Amino acid sequence: MFFQHLILFATIIITNCQEVVILSNMLESANTPIKIIEADVLLMESKFTEQTNRPTLQLYYESLCPDCIEFDSSQFRKVVVLLHEYLDIHTYPYGNARTRKHSDGTVEVTCQHGPKECYGNKLHGCALDIIANATEALLFNACMIQQRSNDESADKCGEQMSIAVDLIKECAKGKKGTDLLLHYGEESEKVGFNYVPYVLLNGAEWQGKDLMNDICAAFKNPPEPCRHEY
Repeated sequence: MFFQHLILFATIIITNCQEVVILSNMLESANTPIKIIEADVLLMESKFTEQTNRPTLQLYYESLCPDCIEFDSSQFRKVVVLLHEYLDIHTYPYGNARTRKHSDGTVEVTCQHGPKECYGNKLHGCALDIIANATEALLFNACMIQQRSNDESADKCGEQMSIAVDLIKECAKGKKGTDLLLHYGEESEKVGFNYVPYVLLNGAEWQGKDLMNDICAAFKNPPEPCRHEY
């Protein structure tokens, strides 16, 4: 029983990248003959698979796009709520904006739906940067996008979710907000999409109709939320 617990503890250490040296020292200090049985190997394999079987979901969008707003309310928010524990989710609030660098060194961003959308994108970017809990940040942005992604919606969503929004609005109005918008622009340009919402599932363009269903199909071992009606 001692060695079963030892193997389990060592497995956790290995999967957290502290690797073989620690395991070796632990085994040597035990000063007892070691016999790793098949059950121990299966346990190690199972724990490793469980921790690495995480599909990646990337969403490229803009704050005032009607299709983005509809997609968020009908599909994306549900995925965040039900599967955030099992996914690596990344969002990029920039969309079909365009960044122009002028000869004098200044940079200008033009958003598809005008300056209000650029400001909305900055609010989203600042929320992702400031709110410590990544899932909470995604849900805060999901709340804002349903209410025009402006200061008023930030206040309402902050009140509903008990999130302080002053720093988020201050960020969006300042250099940090612009820097974040430029960053998401650079990341968006790397992908080179020509429509939004644009979704990558495990790095491949998603063109399906049911995001939740397709994500559940991407798991080797579907998690509990995938085994129920949703």
